[in-house]
Amino acid sequence: MVVGLVHVAWNYPAEGWVKLNVDGASKSNLGKGGGRRVLQDGFGKWLMAFVVKLGICNSMLAEVTALLFGLQLAWDSGFRRVEVSFYFLAMVHLVKGRSNPHNHIACYVAFLMQINTLLSKPWQVQVYRCFREANRVVDTLANIATFVEDHYQVLQNPSAEVRVILCEDTQGISRPRLVIAISFSIF
Repeated sequence: MVVGLVHVAWNYPAEGWVKLNVDGASKSNLGKGGGRRVLQDGFGKWLMAFVVKLGICNSMLAEVTALLFGLQLAWDSGFRRVEVSFYFLAMVHLVKGRSNPHNHIACYVAFLMQINTLLSKPWQVQVYRCFREANRVVDTLANIATFVEDHYQVLQNPSAEVRVILCEDTQGISRPRLVIAISFSIF
């Protein structure tokens, strides 16, 4: 086992692309859930965000829903080159086709089919996993998502707390993360 400390920061999207940071969460295995997404341009500028109140769900359903709503928002807003980053590795595998969606319950399959329909449109979408420390803006919006009055709320302007994090992101300020790597050989 190898333990190391790495510094993690938000990464700018490639030139001409926008970044869609996505996060979904539930308060427990079956608790109040919500999703949030933030669209930023190549300079880290806030373009828009939204939060969605999901009711009772698990974290996988919250992640799938957050991705679907985020992709739809990006498409509807006219963005055609989108980098998507989120923390939940299982979602990256599902979206990239490295996991069989039929191994998951039916409600995920329906959402994944809608996501695949969106991904087949004439645009470029790249999906990446990032550490939570590189997704701090949507993490900060976490509490808003489960307590919004409306089911779905578009945020045109960031709160004061989020503006501070956006500023730190554009300055390349990193956060430490302890990483544990396990290696083994099979003879």
